[in-house]
Formats: sequence, structure tokens, C-alpha cells
Amino acid sequence: MGLSQEVDFPGVGRPAPVAGLALHFSHSPTEIRSAPRRLGEHSDEILREPGFDDDERIRLRQSGIIA
Repeated sequence: MGLSQEVDFPGVGRPAPVAGLALHFSHSPTEIRSAPRRLGEHSDEILREPGFDDDERIRLRQSGIIA
């Protein structure tokens, strides 16, 4: 039925099965194009926008508030 799809994950070494999208449209593909984001992957970029400086982000990471 095409409900799962093999996706490459960084550090895994081989593609892993991921639940695909249950909806299929005739003119729009519904495939997964990349692995999900890793925990904390974009924390620095997101926190820079409202003005958190390097020291604040380091403190938040060390205290376990962000990954």
C-alpha cells in the first residue's frame, strides 16, 4: 500500500523504514524527501533570531533547557 518508505538517517549506516503519508493525491507527490530533524539541530539558529547571544545559548544547553 506504500505506507512506509526507506529514509537515510545520519549516523545509521543504512536506510530505515519510516511511516509514509497516508494521503495520496493525483497531481501532488506525497513522498518523504529527507530524514526528520535531529533533536536540537536548529536550536542555535532559532534562538539567534530573538537575540540570544552565544553565552546565553551555552548556558541554556548546559542547564538542559535546550538540546
